[in-house]
Parts: sequence; C-alpha cells; structure tokens
Amino acid sequence: MSRSSSLPGSIVRTAYRAAAAGLDLVGLKAAVRTHVLPRLLAAAQGSAEAPMTDTTAAMIDAEIRRNLAEPGRLFVGPWTSEVGFELIYWLPFLAWLRERYDVPAERLVAVTRGGAGVWYGDIVGETAELFDLVDPETFRARSAERWRDVGGQKQIFLDEWESDLLARLRARGVEAGQGVLHPYLMYALFWAVWQGKAPASLVDKYSRYAALPRPPDQALELRDDFVAMRFYFRPSFPDTLDNRRLIAGLVERITSKRPVVLLNPRLEIDDHSDWLPAGGEGVLDLGAAMTPSNNLAVQSAAIAQSRAFIGTYGGLSYLAPLYGKPSLAISTAPEHNLPVHQQIADCAAEVAGGRLLVIGRRDLALFADLGLFDQHSGPSETGLNVASLEGW
Repeated sequence: MSRSSSLPGSIVRTAYRAAAAGLDLVGLKAAVRTHVLPRLLAAAQGSAEAPMTDTTAAMIDAEIRRNLAEPGRLFVGPWTSEVGFELIYWLPFLAWLRERYDVPAERLVAVTRGGAGVWYGDIVGETAELFDLVDPETFRARSAERWRDVGGQKQIFLDEWESDLLARLRARGVEAGQGVLHPYLMYALFWAVWQGKAPASLVDKYSRYAALPRPPDQALELRDDFVAMRFYFRPSFPDTLDNRRLIAGLVERITSKRPVVLLNPRLEIDDHSDWLPAGGEGVLDLGAAMTPSNNLAVQSAAIAQSRAFIGTYGGLSYLAPLYGKPSLAISTAPEHNLPVHQQIADCAAEVAGGRLLVIGRRDLALFADLGLFDQHSGPSETGLNVASLEGW
C-alpha cells in the first residue's frame, strides 16, 4: 500500500468528497480525476478503521457514472496484473458492471496483454493488445516499479505509464474517448474481502460468473485426448528438489496413459520461474508457438481442447474450469495462498461447468497409490477420475 494507507477513514472520506467536488468545480475531465481519486480510495482500503464497504461502493458508483457520462467509447483497463485476478475478479466484475449500468458492449474497448483478449467475449466490443505497444522487458520493468511503489502488482490507481499506453492506443487509431473503467474500481471494492474484513459474498454481489467463450484454435497441431500441463515456481510451490521430483514423476505417470501438452511460454514477462522437462516421448511442447502477444491465447486454445489441466496452483489453474475442464492444481506451501481466492474460483468454476481441485504433495501420492489416475475415468471422462474424490 501507499504511505497514505495509514490515514483514518473519516479523513479519507472527507478528502475524497472534497477532491471530487473541487475537480468538478474547475471542470477537469475524468481522465485527470483518475490520478487523484483512486489514491484516496486506495488509502481508504488501508484504513485502520472498520472496512468502509458501503462508503467505498458509493465512491466507486460515482466514479463509474462519471466515466460513463464521458462521450464516446471507454477504455476498460489496461489490465497489467495477475492472470488469476483477471479471470475470477475482473471479468466477472465487468460483466456485473455492464448489467448494472446497462452499458452496450460496443462502448467498451478492453486493453490487456498476451492475447488475453480472447477471454472477454461479448463483454466488450473490441480488445487491444499491450504487447503491440511495449516489449516484455519494458513491461516487466514497469511491473517491478509498481512492486516498489505500492508493494505488489495490484492496480490501485491509474498511473502515468498506463495513461500513456491509453494515449498511444488512441494515437494508433483505437477509437475511444476520455472515459476509463480502470481495475482500481474492482480492487478498491474487493480489498476488504482480501484483507479478511468483509465476507466473500461481497464479491458475489458485484460479480457475474460465466463460462469463457471458446477461443480461436491458433492453428495448433494437438494430439487427441491430451492433458495440458504447466508448472512454475512461486512461494506456494517453491523451486525445491522435492517439487522437481514430484513434477517429473507426475509427467512420467501421465504420459504412460495419454499425451501431455506443455504450456510453458519461455517468455520473461512476470516473476514466474517455469519448470521445463528434458523432453521425452508423449510430451508436446508448445513453447515455440508462443510470442509475447499471443501466449495466453495459445495456452487458452490448448486448455479448451484438452481433457484436463494439471499444474501449479495459481492463475492458470483457474482457466481450465472456466472452459468446463477439470483442473488439478498443486500447492506444497499452502500458507502462501489466500483461501478466499480458491473459494471465489470454486464459485466461478461451478457456474462454468468445470472443477478446480487443489492438492498438496501428500494428497497426490495418496491419490496415485489408490489408482485415481487410471486410464478409465468413468462417466465424467475427465482422465483424472475427479469424481472419485467427491467427499474426501
């Protein structure tokens, strides 16, 4: 959080209202307001007082209405943060926003990265790709700056770099006015939930979950009846010899039954350190098919055509259930996971017809010993026999 996060909530509320009134009085546009008011919202979320969910919701409602009052089309984003938050929070929030404020999809231009525009479907009328504007090195450097400035990836205000990206998109011919529906609206609204100061039902109230639209096939030559797989290291799945052995054993077990398609992009875009096998029979590596601007689209196409997904618990493990697929996600240091994220992901998966199963190293060994990875999977045809785990 920013240094202003220690301000008392009453001061934040007063400052917010005064700033909003003052900026309206001098006729400043919404694009200018977004540099001032979100910082006050961010400060409100870090207040030592009780969570101001009602007040925060009123502030956000006012900001949404101000931006919607701007003429022309609106930018949605830019989204530059985690995959998981985009999938289970941002997209459902946008679907709710469109419904609540009766916004035609044609008015919205979603700005995202890595080919993630394939996730937005009929929520927006157009998408724009950030890696058509910036290279991965610049993107990674700006993400690192956000970590230093606010202590994380969370987009708690529209910063100058993001504003410049939107200006460059306009200059390149993307038709949009000054209105911006920025992720800070969602972050500010749900912050109390992530801090354990408000129930997860608050997220449900401002979200509309749905299955993702089937992505374009990306001209991939995929094998029949395969399992999509991507492992990377993070605090909840650290780079240890035990975890590397766990992955290698899992690949060996799965490839004895059916092909494995690896989704590791070999791109240094975020802070993930991917695990890569030495190769082997039954393994198809899609790394060469991925570029900065299409890697998430390629991974989406593969997952949508797969029997199931297996990998590190994190953002990508949320994707498979949204395509109606089972996802087996592994976390060996669960103390680094926030339980509410899995709770929300489970809700989204249920609506979309998929299944998210999060297990640890001991669980995986037990399931393997009990034969729950046998080739015959029963009526569900998941290839993981997920139905056998009901009630455990």
